[in-house]
Amino acid sequence: MGLKPLIIVVFSAFLHAIWNLLYKRSEQKIIFIWAALVFSLIFYLPLFLIIKEKVIPFKGWTFILTTGLIHTLYFVMLGYGYKIGDLSLIYPLSRSAPLFVLLWAFIFIHEQLSFMGIIGIFLTVLGAYLIGIPMISRDFLLTPFFHFRDKSYQMGILIALIVSIYSIVDSQGVKIVHPFIYIYLDHIIIIILLGFYIFSKYRDLIVSEIQNRWKEISLVGIIDLFSYLLILYVMRIAQVSYIVSVRQVSIIFGILLSAFFLKEKSFKWRLASGLFIFLGVFIIGIKG
Repeated sequence: MGLKPLIIVVFSAFLHAIWNLLYKRSEQKIIFIWAALVFSLIFYLPLFLIIKEKVIPFKGWTFILTTGLIHTLYFVMLGYGYKIGDLSLIYPLSRSAPLFVLLWAFIFIHEQLSFMGIIGIFLTVLGAYLIGIPMISRDFLLTPFFHFRDKSYQMGILIALIVSIYSIVDSQGVKIVHPFIYIYLDHIIIIILLGFYIFSKYRDLIVSEIQNRWKEISLVGIIDLFSYLLILYVMRIAQVSYIVSVRQVSIIFGILLSAFFLKEKSFKWRLASGLFIFLGVFIIGIKG
């Protein structure tokens, strides 16, 4: 990977961590992300209208509808995760999804694991285990999987599973549908589904959340989709495996942002654990 694509991918990873920070800081999280997605559709509408490749085969629609359903579940679970847990815990765990993608490939399509792939799995699992430990002590280190009882830890793992599933769906969907059209229509489905949920449960809170956080909502609406557009651009000039792997540097950005802006505890321990996750996922992407 050359210097230019490397800089773009790292910048995209930083933007991804930023919008997750803003999502974490919001009050009514589901309303916040729904409003951000609505703003995103409005902001990027001119680009959607310019792109001519809008003819979508039936198979393409099945992928769009499927990813819309899964992404809706993702945003709901992510919002709940940020409601009950720290950004420095939920975010790194949720970004460990490539581990599950590799395991799905091994289990369902019988891809062989390389030696380095096994090393990557070990490092990712080790980091995911260590990051759930609230403090460094012998009791916590030697009590196997005690933190699986923690709901925030469970949610982080569940989100990673969801991400791994929509990653597989999207990797096939964008081969049939223009990537931007694919994402844009995916956003429309999410907005519709979340809209039904929000208007049935949180109707009275919509206006206040938008009024109180319209600046953050607008910013997330822009950078959420833009960060992925940067990745799509780089995919034309660099290897996908390198892009996906380097992008996981967002794990480090997320932990750093949680320390500086949210003053979350266990910063050093979680940063060290996050480095294991990043290194493991990086190896999986390059050599797995």
